[in-house]
Amino acid sequence: MLFTLRINQKMSDDENISINSVIIFEAIYQLSRLSYATIKVVDGKNYFVLYKNYILKQIPRFKISSRTLANALGELDAAGLLESIDKNSEPAYCFTPKADKYISSTFAPSCDGIEQDKTKSKKQPLFSLQKAVEANKLKAEYLVLLKTYALEICKEESISKEEFAKFLDHHNSKGTKFKNWLSAFRNWIRNYKKWNPNVGENKNGMYQ
Repeated sequence: MLFTLRINQKMSDDENISINSVIIFEAIYQLSRLSYATIKVVDGKNYFVLYKNYILKQIPRFKISSRTLANALGELDAAGLLESIDKNSEPAYCFTPKADKYISSTFAPSCDGIEQDKTKSKKQPLFSLQKAVEANKLKAEYLVLLKTYALEICKEESISKEEFAKFLDHHNSKGTKFKNWLSAFRNWIRNYKKWNPNVGENKNGMYQ
């Protein structure tokens, strides 16, 4: 599997940036490491040419929209983790020394020893869900993102994070197929709140 996307919560905490920014950071890192980005040299620096629509195609469609991507890129720039040039005509990015420090300490050697499949088109998404799939057949990357956002929802709604495990167990047992498992979980939470109208009243200690 070429594209291995992991959530680095430590970076998010240290830099006070959103989880979406962490996802974008790691997506750009993986794309650049796997040579899926054209290199543009400016003032001796290597920049990775990555159009926004292309970056979005590599990430499961949770909360990531064009606006979210733009906000994430702005956060990464403000945090001193990413530099960009030619934002309108040919958007290209490079990692700062600060970003390199995070990469070397937390990501490496995530792509070492992995060769790019030369038969794959650069226009083909490296990671996507295009049809309904059962929970036990979800790709590892998607499952990581699904759990990350699902637990965020549980925390926001003051619902036990065990509800996510119940959700997966229930649909695994039924062999349910969804195209968008996050939307399915949101619907699960809506129904849970419908049948448990007092949920969320106690904001302390519910999410465990």
